[in-house]
Amino acid sequence: MVKPKIINAKIYHKRLFPKENQFRYKLYYLVFSIKKLSKLSRGFLFRINKFGLISFFEKDHFLVKNPYNNIKKILLENNLCFELEDVMLMTMPRVLGYVFNPVSFWFCLDKESNLMAVLVEVRNTFGESHNYLCYNYDQRKIEQKDIICVDKIFHVSPFISRYGEYKFKFLYKKNSKKIGVWIDHYDKKGKKLLVTSIVGRTDTYSSKNLLKCLLFYPLSNLKTIIMIHWQAIKIFQKGVKYIPLPKQLKKRFSTIKQKEND
Repeated sequence: MVKPKIINAKIYHKRLFPKENQFRYKLYYLVFSIKKLSKLSRGFLFRINKFGLISFFEKDHFLVKNPYNNIKKILLENNLCFELEDVMLMTMPRVLGYVFNPVSFWFCLDKESNLMAVLVEVRNTFGESHNYLCYNYDQRKIEQKDIICVDKIFHVSPFISRYGEYKFKFLYKKNSKKIGVWIDHYDKKGKKLLVTSIVGRTDTYSSKNLLKCLLFYPLSNLKTIIMIHWQAIKIFQKGVKYIPLPKQLKKRFSTIKQKEND
């Protein structure tokens, strides 16, 4: 079983047009097996489905009950035939009861702990969510060099159209000291619009290191939501067109783009 980790991550985001805008900041994430959720408990410091200094609530994610079995079902429905051994969730926990996760990653591992699929859970500030299932066409393990494309069909920013394309790259290995996700966003015309990365070094999951996170990243979730709105103000001031919130599509789940010759 893969041990839980703390990731000290660097977040980078750059908009390329019609007005350039970029920012960097640091946050921490947890990565842990959803089959061993109870192992995360650290008394009042870290609680499961209860208020604590830091906590994790299953209801904060789309797979509220039996996430392992539900993900296994999703993989089978999409004809992914590898034997699922574990699912590692990379997400930000609640701090003093508050959480906002723009994106969480469900890393799906086989018997050899190879990364075979990633379920990308995206949320916006309007309380909506969508899930993208990423994997290689030939169902080989996912390596950092692989580019996985999905159609963007979920409204995230009021300054970006709901439609476009994401190109994902993932770095996740069982014993790696580093975890990374790179996301390039292209508009409907195929022009690169955004560059995003979440990259960090792993640290041992312990009470001591959790306390360090509280010290070095106080109110981390609040920082995230403040940064989102601050950047929105900057973009608005630069004259980028505001796009009102459209009615969300009924489809809450999508997967990789089909090859043109399929």
